[in-house]
This record gives sequence, structure tokens and C-alpha cells, in this order.
Amino acid sequence: MSNIENLQKEFEKNAMSWGEAFNNGKSGIANKYHRKLVRIAKEFETDRSLSEGVLIPLLKHPDPAVRYQASAYALALDIQIQEAESVLARIVEDPELIIGTIAYINQVEWNKKKNIKFS
Repeated sequence: MSNIENLQKEFEKNAMSWGEAFNNGKSGIANKYHRKLVRIAKEFETDRSLSEGVLIPLLKHPDPAVRYQASAYALALDIQIQEAESVLARIVEDPELIIGTIAYINQVEWNKKKNIKFS
């Protein structure tokens, strides 16, 4: 299995766990998975092909938490901006998604600064 595949699976697993914890109101657990995602994303900063290889397919993932996280990091890294903005907008517009609230905050910040940070 390639480094891209390994990181993609790790990112996917942590994003899904983050989403589950977030949706269940377990902020401490969600924060733990968020820190893991930040550590993974730090690897993206130095290797564009790695970040694209991991994030672009995840923008179409069936789990909304994975799509949300992939879109936030894609925007931060200037990857597939239009697609990432579209993914974020669809999450915000879905009233069934609890993560829509945090997606909305990221959407507003992105539109203000066109810049999202990893912290």
C-alpha cells in the first residue's frame, strides 16, 4: 500500500471518528481526532502531490464528516478550490447534518479571508 493510500485511510478513519464524536456531543473525543487530523495535514504542507492524492478523492466520500474535513484542508492548501467550496456549501445547506454548523463557520471565514489555517 502506498503512502498516499495509508494517509488517506488514516485521514478517513480519524475524520469519521471526529464526526461521530462531534455528532454525539463528545467534544473531548472530537478534539482528540481533530488533533490527529492536524498532524496528518502537517505532512501535506510539504508535499502537494501527497495532499492532492489524499484529499481530492475524499471530497466525494460518502461520509459527510470526511467530506467536510477534506474540503477544509483542501481550501487551506489551495487544492480544488471550487470543488471544496461546493462540498462545504452542500454540507452547510443540509439541515440534517450537525456538522453543518462548523462547516458554516469555516465557510464564513473562508469567504472573509479565503484562508483557513490548520490550528
